[in-house]
Amino acid sequence: MFYKKIAKAFIGGFIVIFLSILGGYIIIDPLDMWSVAKLRGINNYKVSQPLNLDLFKPYQYMNSKPDIVFLGSSRVYVGMPPYFPNSSGTKVYNMGFSSLTLQDAYKYIWFMNSVHKPKQIYLGLDFFQFDKKFSKSRRVGFSAERLERLSQNQLEAFLYKIHETIGLRKMLRKTIAESRENPESPPLFINGWDVRRGGAPARNKEEFPRTVQALFDDYRGWELDSDAIDTLREIVNFTRKNNIQLVLFFNPILSDHVAVLDISNQLQNFNMVKNRVAQINPVWDFAFVNGLTADRSWFYEASHYRGKLGEKILEVMTRSNDSGGEIGVLISKTNVVPEISAQMDEYQAWKERHYNYFSLLKYHYLSNMSVTNSEMINWKYYD
Repeated sequence: MFYKKIAKAFIGGFIVIFLSILGGYIIIDPLDMWSVAKLRGINNYKVSQPLNLDLFKPYQYMNSKPDIVFLGSSRVYVGMPPYFPNSSGTKVYNMGFSSLTLQDAYKYIWFMNSVHKPKQIYLGLDFFQFDKKFSKSRRVGFSAERLERLSQNQLEAFLYKIHETIGLRKMLRKTIAESRENPESPPLFINGWDVRRGGAPARNKEEFPRTVQALFDDYRGWELDSDAIDTLREIVNFTRKNNIQLVLFFNPILSDHVAVLDISNQLQNFNMVKNRVAQINPVWDFAFVNGLTADRSWFYEASHYRGKLGEKILEVMTRSNDSGGEIGVLISKTNVVPEISAQMDEYQAWKERHYNYFSLLKYHYLSNMSVTNSEMINWKYYD
């Protein structure tokens, strides 16, 4: 009897200690997986979030149960604020992930349909997602098996969430330390949206040359991946079958980005991808030179557009008609060829107006010189 009392006391003490530790982890909540209240100087600055999107976003999605989802690469999670025009009370969540492949996007759509079916999914598309070397790569942090485990049942998801929370010890300490140093800092993410970059008050001039160089590097040796086209077709069929409204759109790209595609001999390939996508499903196209994409103030750097441009394109996609004005066009199999032709005319006119700048970019590319060390930093030719 005495030993039984000791055993019960030991077990009870262990449970109390475990729950106390777990409670501390949940209060600090370094990745905001539990959606607890933000406490200044304690847990407000979740510094580990940017590198762990695949870890915390599935939990936030299950917590928020949104009606509308923005899905895509970092261009989506930087550029698309989680708001919906003229619709109060609508829950919106940004499920953008760094370098998201279409294969992984499909798995996330399956996951969302399993745990909470959204009404609409806005899927942002990028040229690099149709590159064979990219689409076959394995993204660090992503696990299809993990998504399957989280979607089995609520109890399994809850227990696995506790398991993963306990594993965040290093992040816990870092969150507390950074929150103490930055007690007044705003959140890094709001409903999955990257506030720091997407909500930046101005473009980042220092990052601009580096991101131009990264685009050149990304497009070397681009090769169409037919599997990516097939995956997109499967996504369209899956969402139709499950009564989820799918809206496809090509992310806006800066005029400099279009020039990089041209210099890299990939602009025609991008137009070919647009054509292939339009044969599968109508798609909003914002990836061409126009009054906004020729203005760097709408972008954070050369690769990512800011939230104010995301709001503009969302207004276009939610209009009752199919007119995108000057900033976008809904392309389909019936109009894709003339629309691309008109886009090329606009680009040629832009190139003629900024030919010195274009020539500088081309010189560095053909000479295999880094743009980051060029006169671009001085904004000598075009700003």
